[in-house]
Amino acid sequence: MNVPEDLQEFGRSHRNAQTDLRRIRTRNFECHLSREAKDFALFCEKFHRPHTTARHGSMRMVSPRWMLRYVFRQGMIQWVTRKGEKLAGGILTIKGKVLTKRVNGVLDGRADLLKEGVLSALYVHSMQEARRLGCTEINMGGSMPSLHDGVFRYKSKWATGLRSHDGFISANCVTLLAWNRLAGPVAEFLSQTSLIHHDQDGYSALWVFPHDEPLTVKTLQQHYDKLDTAGLRRFDILLPGDVPEEFVCPANVRLIPMTAVREGGPEQLKLCELAAPALTHETILPDVNSTSQSHAQPS
Repeated sequence: MNVPEDLQEFGRSHRNAQTDLRRIRTRNFECHLSREAKDFALFCEKFHRPHTTARHGSMRMVSPRWMLRYVFRQGMIQWVTRKGEKLAGGILTIKGKVLTKRVNGVLDGRADLLKEGVLSALYVHSMQEARRLGCTEINMGGSMPSLHDGVFRYKSKWATGLRSHDGFISANCVTLLAWNRLAGPVAEFLSQTSLIHHDQDGYSALWVFPHDEPLTVKTLQQHYDKLDTAGLRRFDILLPGDVPEEFVCPANVRLIPMTAVREGGPEQLKLCELAAPALTHETILPDVNSTSQSHAQPS
């Protein structure tokens, strides 16, 4: 995201961020930066490891301590405190005019502190620190490449674009996705887990409208408003029926009938012909033989 000139003005123009800004003001959270070695040990043992464990359980992959120390020596720890007590922290680095958030942690992984908004406080205070340190951009870290991913949705309320994750600390894999027949389990998966995929020099998204919901102007608009994200080159939406007559299709959206692609693989997305091209505001079809997926990183 671009570092905002005025945080309160940013909140007024970004409705989804207003709640976080208001909550942080009322909770009396404060922030400071530290490069002290003792703080690094405290962060690893009492914040990062418990938070990662609480969040991911048996599937957790805690970054090696030597790697975190290497990053810490290049940067610093940002602490969120209240009445002097450390409640959350994160390692960040600065290169040029870009502040990059690396890893976060919450005291003992406590769910009550998450509900109070300590991680939101980390993000908001990082904007203030970035401006104070002369940075113009914040690299917000990575997420799973899906419009439905909770971390991605949260970071998207602040982000102004997407870029590939640098793979630093957490490995970044690029996966080639393919299917023989879209209808059935694949369509069901894509209706619940929309995919962000590589598209030329940017990113596009693919989502299937749920077959068990009524396809109306209202439901289509509600889903679009929830999933649309800044920085997408194109948003392909596969529909189980006809396009609702009064739906105003945004310029970056392609509405594709499932009947045109249900029996084929990803190549059908390239070959399909839309019944009403004018609805899409775009007539150039992507050069996609398969869909590649990677960690998407709001920036």
